[in-house]
Amino acid sequence: MKKIILSLSIIFASLFIFTNVSALEIAKSGDDITVEGNYSSLRVIAGNKVDNKSTNDGLSFIAASDLLLEGESTYGFYAGRNVTVKEKINKDLFIAGSNITFNSSVIGRDLYLGGSNVKLNDTKIERNANISASIVELSNVIVGGDVYINAEKIIINENTEINGDLNYSSNAIVIGLDKANINDVKTHMEKEPKKISMYESFTNFVISYIGEFILLIIILLMLPTFKEELDVEDLNFSNILKNTGIGFTILIMVPILCIIGMATIILIPVSILTFICYFIAIYLSFLFVSYVIGNLVTTKLFQMDNIYLKASVGLLIGKVIARIPIIGGLIVFLMILFGIGHYIKLFKK
Repeated sequence: MKKIILSLSIIFASLFIFTNVSALEIAKSGDDITVEGNYSSLRVIAGNKVDNKSTNDGLSFIAASDLLLEGESTYGFYAGRNVTVKEKINKDLFIAGSNITFNSSVIGRDLYLGGSNVKLNDTKIERNANISASIVELSNVIVGGDVYINAEKIIINENTEINGDLNYSSNAIVIGLDKANINDVKTHMEKEPKKISMYESFTNFVISYIGEFILLIIILLMLPTFKEELDVEDLNFSNILKNTGIGFTILIMVPILCIIGMATIILIPVSILTFICYFIAIYLSFLFVSYVIGNLVTTKLFQMDNIYLKASVGLLIGKVIARIPIIGGLIVFLMILFGIGHYIKLFKK
């Protein structure tokens, strides 16, 4: 999951460096937030419930539990549990969520979508659509290019037009294919995941746990000041939201700056070194945030101040969370963002 997220962030960055972004603005809320007005900036918005009605001639990054999109943006990068799209995207749209519904939407170029239940209604996509979900339903959809779908079930209703090819997984259940106007239909085989026995899974878990525990302890013992900062880290909602928002911005902006730097010969070594540090920092973020969680649990429940107990308990909690299907990967991603935001706080100090 972490490798996929990192790869996507670099892809997004390489696309975005050619846009006109005049400023960076971060809007955030602990509960409900409604965004209105006209902007020309990189906007990062996070909240429990977000209703975006703004027009943004730039990049929009929005994450929320319930997300309603009714505005207009050049690029959209959205994530949420329930996402409703009634928006015009002038170029590319990237969405990850559980329940995703499109109503009266226009995507100027390509759509990249990953979710559980996906419904595209009254939607026009000028170029290609790439969709991965459990159930995909198309109704009154016009696609100028190709449609590539990985899904268990595909439902096609009336007035669906695909000017390119429809390529879907061969094991999918397809309903209403004859109702659509499609240039050509193709299927592809999905690779069968390698089956791992319970013994192998448990052994891999134990080995990785021990290795990460040793690494975490070595770093904390070598950097006592950093350990003290982790011990006093406050996990209130406001602090979590702030650090996560900062971390999300850094996650996107560092690859952009590195790619720009590589265009200049003199900055290539600096850019490569920055990339290496960037990936190391992302990996260590999970370990450090696990320690923070372990510190909270041990001090509250056991009332003990022991570095080894904090590290072992926190890392165990973090690795168990990471193994939860779907939601575990999202929580780990948020942990990484929080850890990156914590780095920035330490640099300020």
